Amino acid sequence: MRLSFHQMLKLSILLLLSLFWACVSEDPKIIDNKLLSPTSISLESPTNPPFTLRNPTFKVDGVSANQTVKLFSDSKCQNIVGTKISSSTSVSITTDDLSFGTNTIYASVSDANGKSSLCSSSFATYALVSFPKITGIQDLNVSINEEELKTISFTAIDEDNSSFGCSSVGVTSSNLSLFPSVSISGTGTNCILTLEPLK
Repeated sequence: MRLSFHQMLKLSILLLLSLFWACVSEDPKIIDNKLLSPTSISLESPTNPPFTLRNPTFKVDGVSANQTVKLFSDSKCQNIVGTKISSSTSVSITTDDLSFGTNTIYASVSDANGKSSLCSSSFATYALVSFPKITGIQDLNVSINEEELKTISFTAIDEDNSSFGCSSVGVTSSNLSLFPSVSISGTGTNCILTLEPLK
């Protein structure tokens, strides 16, 4: 049986449509040769601020098994801060050391065939604060004569922030009528608290 031109054209269109739907159904997460971006990013741990941990863990949803999921600290997905191969539709990734201040985290995915996604439109934020320690001054009972200046040595250090030191520490007095002048001096992390009694 010979097919007419219109029948052949119709058959060709049906074949093309079949091929198209076969390609789409083969991998529904590919559009225009690009993988779909992750659908959401959320902070998994720690859960309660203030956040002092430099390596938080984020959960990325909307991925596929065997995809490489990467976290970035910029909206163009250029500065990578963590990566992991997913085993399901979500993956938890612990970051490298983040910077102090507010970090905005984005994600992208890639596969073994070299396909990748655009940077995600979804993001999560993480406000990292330092955790300073002051030693040598806690719970001191100080006796002082009214004509005497009292000095107390202490250290002020933050292992995560090398710029923290004596100049970062402030002081207040709960009884300014007894100690009208309270000051901190020193260089680096070796500090001196000076108490001047009321004369």
